[in-house]
Amino acid sequence: MAVLLVTYEFPPHMNTGGIGSYMFHLARMLSNAGHKVTVFSATHNGHSIHKIVEDSYVNYIFPVSSSIEFREAVRVFFHEFIDNECIDIVESPEVGACALGIKQDFPGIPLLVRLHTPGVLITKVSNSYQPIYTKIRYVAGSLLRGRFDLGYWSRVDKNRKKDPEFQICLFADYLVSPSEALGIYLSTFWQFNKLIQVIPNPFRADDDLLAYPIHGRDKLICFVGKLTILKGMFALTKAVNRILQQNPDYRFVFVGRDEAVSSRIPSMRGWMEKKLKRVMSRVEFTGPLSREGVNELLGKSRICVVPSLWENYPTIVLEAMAAGTVLVASDRGGIPEIIHNGKTGYLINPRKPSKIANAVNKFISKESERQEIAAASREWILNSQTDIEHSILDLYQFAVHK
Repeated sequence: MAVLLVTYEFPPHMNTGGIGSYMFHLARMLSNAGHKVTVFSATHNGHSIHKIVEDSYVNYIFPVSSSIEFREAVRVFFHEFIDNECIDIVESPEVGACALGIKQDFPGIPLLVRLHTPGVLITKVSNSYQPIYTKIRYVAGSLLRGRFDLGYWSRVDKNRKKDPEFQICLFADYLVSPSEALGIYLSTFWQFNKLIQVIPNPFRADDDLLAYPIHGRDKLICFVGKLTILKGMFALTKAVNRILQQNPDYRFVFVGRDEAVSSRIPSMRGWMEKKLKRVMSRVEFTGPLSREGVNELLGKSRICVVPSLWENYPTIVLEAMAAGTVLVASDRGGIPEIIHNGKTGYLINPRKPSKIANAVNKFISKESERQEIAAASREWILNSQTDIEHSILDLYQFAVHK
């Protein structure tokens, strides 16, 4: 079977998060199962498309400046590519609608869209921190423009038909969500009548992650992800102040790209540094790290905090569990479908700094419990992946041979 994966983000050419990491694990899994894998991905460097042959896949890398530009570039390139190559199935995330043009031009090739978190949901969740007068002003403005739009309070996306991320889901032959939470949400918000199958993301931990000892770790807590509202930075910053003031022998490391919040807060990192000035001697911001760098940090850390306001099926949770790094994580989205609260980590309300701090402090004060939960979470990772991989491979085989 010949598979084409179309994804804007893909390691090591871009600083990636969930989608890039997922596609990497998928490419490796499909290749190990004996299938031919081709990847179309993007870079912000260079002037021409270049081809890299890896052990698990062939990657065509497109020099583009945006996901919109990438979508059009792969659409044009595919017309030439398909003259010389056979493709049995295409997979693309809904984010960026990367393969929308390919499916429109070649409707006979099955398209599988795996849901991650569409932009409209990210915007909606991020806007939860907007002042009430801003939300009301938006609704009033829509009335002045001759339409009624509840904005943040809308339960249905009235603008979905103009959204390419919605359109690619309509064109998809198969829609898959890694979590029930996202499937249920989009079925209502986007008013889907299509079947959304729930199959978790594949994940095979690197050997070095599994080799890190659970005992004898640094007194280190980490966060890995973009510094954004969505990732819970407002509440986490307040929690870190409490944690480090109460535990003067601990350090905290933030890994991830800094982003603007608003015109008032042009840098989330800058805002956080000001709020953390009392404990900044024990706080580090590394910026993005390589895959190997993240693995090394997880292997040193005792605790990883994932306080996102929304997550679908975050790879960092799986990586931390594999590394034996205990998790204090959000009880929103698909995370509760991975973590068994109190058994393989602690789930918290990500909007309440006190809840985050209390859970972290519980792990700090109960080292034996931390080690026990770390061992249980690593064991869960080792035992959960085979069935997931079989489900994905079975769906691919069904789609191609239907």
